[in-house]
Amino acid sequence: MKQKKTFSLLFLSLFLIFTACSSSKIKGDIVYGKTSLIDPFQAIYTNDGAYILGKNSVFFYKDGENQLLFSNYIVDDKWVRVETSQGESISISQNFNNYISKKILDDAYIMGDRFYYISEYTNSKGELKYYLSSVNLLGKDKIDHILIKQEPNVFFIADDYFIIGFYTDDQKNYLAYDKNLKEHDLHLNGKQIETIYKSLVFHSKMNEDDNYDIWIYDLKTGKDKLFLKNSRNITALGEGYIAIYIEDSANSNESSFISKIYNIESGKEILTLKDRVIFDFDNNKFYARSDETLNKYYEYDINGNVLNEVENKNYPDAFQILAINDGKALVSSNKASNIFYHIDFKNQKIERIEVK
Repeated sequence: MKQKKTFSLLFLSLFLIFTACSSSKIKGDIVYGKTSLIDPFQAIYTNDGAYILGKNSVFFYKDGENQLLFSNYIVDDKWVRVETSQGESISISQNFNNYISKKILDDAYIMGDRFYYISEYTNSKGELKYYLSSVNLLGKDKIDHILIKQEPNVFFIADDYFIIGFYTDDQKNYLAYDKNLKEHDLHLNGKQIETIYKSLVFHSKMNEDDNYDIWIYDLKTGKDKLFLKNSRNITALGEGYIAIYIEDSANSNESSFISKIYNIESGKEILTLKDRVIFDFDNNKFYARSDETLNKYYEYDINGNVLNEVENKNYPDAFQILAINDGKALVSSNKASNIFYHIDFKNQKIERIEVK
């Protein structure tokens, strides 16, 4: 069995090497992005396996095994691999295999067979340089696509655009580029973007009651409309649905919270769940954790019927669902950045993953 798993990782490696992108232009459609909107860690679960994006490294997980793919920077016997002012990679130690310039921000995406992220490095003059960069799924064939002139603090991918945000004179401004790396003005400046779904930009505005409302700005039509009043805490987004987490105003006796699911197109509320935090949508299902006991995870159909319930009896640090694929979930730990958990809802199993 172990030989079979090792072979699957080797096959992935060979496939990615021969399909690596060599052009500076962007290819492929956005398939996977940051799905966990309330956790600083990130995982992208594909049909081939799961990519765990830790603070400094990216791991590939499949069938109970994980493998280090590449690191943002690597320390080995007090030697590090660095970049020159020309952006070339220098290996001071002989033991380095894969390297990308330091990834900043939590947001990274897979488009086609490449990771896209914001990178930074310091040149010989001590100046910080920022780029929209990409590497293949093995962390190789690095391309710096665009030099970003200001320090970015957020990165999104919409259907057809890369959107990079930064502050200018205390106002949130954005740069947008299409796949040919041509810059566009999408009229986003001043908007507080919470997340983006396809061509829909979800942003928040403060209302007259000093609460926040969620608005939707459509990149295709240029129209802006109010979506939901007095709420901005979006926890999940996908497959035409959005989930929010709010205090239960109907319960005046005690402080309690509820999750609501809305249809994005119609704006109508689909259902309400008490004491549940919804993390992700997948294949007309959604996935949640108990906010009361903190140790139960649920798989629901889109109508709110429980399909599977998994009770976590052995791992008290298991925390929030990061990514879902076909009834399997990657979960973060609230104690250690190198510990994750894998939940198989169908077989009701939880497995501990330690990445090194």
